[in-house]
Amino acid sequence: MAGELLSNLFSGLVQFDQQLGLLPDLAETWEVSPDGLQYTFKLRQGLTFHNGDPLTSADVVYTHQRTTDPDFASPHANKLNAVTEITAPDDLDRGREAECPYAPFLATACARVRVEP
Repeated sequence: MAGELLSNLFSGLVQFDQQLGLLPDLAETWEVSPDGLQYTFKLRQGLTFHNGDPLTSADVVYTHQRTTDPDFASPHANKLNAVTEITAPDDLDRGREAECPYAPFLATACARVRVEP
């Protein structure tokens, strides 16, 4: 029930289609390095929060940092343990780097985690 509600309120970087393939959501495109250690997402242009503020890669970095902050105690933090670095080279590009290949990472990117302005 909560998953159905969250998917109607929040967006993920990518989303599942009916066959569990990946579709763009906040991310327009994404690339995975050949060694599976680095994921690079390009955010769609023109995305805004409810108050009209633009969504930037820095907002996604903030959400990752907040989710993994032990004081915040997010139930999603364990899904991001393999991520060693997250960067926002510019407003629309966002990169992640993992310590080791993590096969379900893109499925984790489908999670409907709130991004705050």
